[in-house]
Amino acid sequence: MATATIEQTLEVSPLGANCYVLACRVKRRGVVVDPGGDEERIIDLVRQLGLDIEHVLLTHGHFDHCYGAPEVCEATGARLWLHEADWEMAMNPDQLLMKVLGHEPRRVEPTDGYDEGDVIRVGALAFEVWHTPGHSPGSVCLRCGDTVLTGDTLFADGVGRTDLPGGDEEQLEESLRRLSRLPDDMRILPGHGPPAEMRYLKRFNPFLTES
Repeated sequence: MATATIEQTLEVSPLGANCYVLACRVKRRGVVVDPGGDEERIIDLVRQLGLDIEHVLLTHGHFDHCYGAPEVCEATGARLWLHEADWEMAMNPDQLLMKVLGHEPRRVEPTDGYDEGDVIRVGALAFEVWHTPGHSPGSVCLRCGDTVLTGDTLFADGVGRTDLPGGDEEQLEESLRRLSRLPDDMRILPGHGPPAEMRYLKRFNPFLTES
């Protein structure tokens, strides 16, 4: 991202999801993407940076990406965005799995639904919404300048699984074909694992090289 952007990454939840804090450096206004847990750490970071968080953006409705959203929204007054195809998943999560991983069952209730082509603006930043189903029905990628937040649709060396409820391998393949057309110098910030440039993925990620 441009040097005028604040970018911080926190690994959260027992499944090691990436939560991103992104903000306009000049106006100190920004977003939190995928607060999947450890909400106290996220809120503390926001306060340390002196940011006004206007939106919480979810790439999809799995609990390891949205579990901490209610507390972050309450602490910051942010609106909570999720594609409507994943609302049911977020509001009625797999409670047994959450308990196994040490979480208390929790409903996450979005305030807003976004879809293909929507743009969320905050400060000097603009997040363009791409609907990229496959990992889940409501998975989205968020493009901001030269960076795409890909959630669990695309990782540096792999992709999100499709054997969970709502997963669809054919839809994921179509979403990956779309992402494979991104320029080589475009950077991805994935839902798990390290960031990478598209030139790396096109060469080493087998799911892109085969698409």
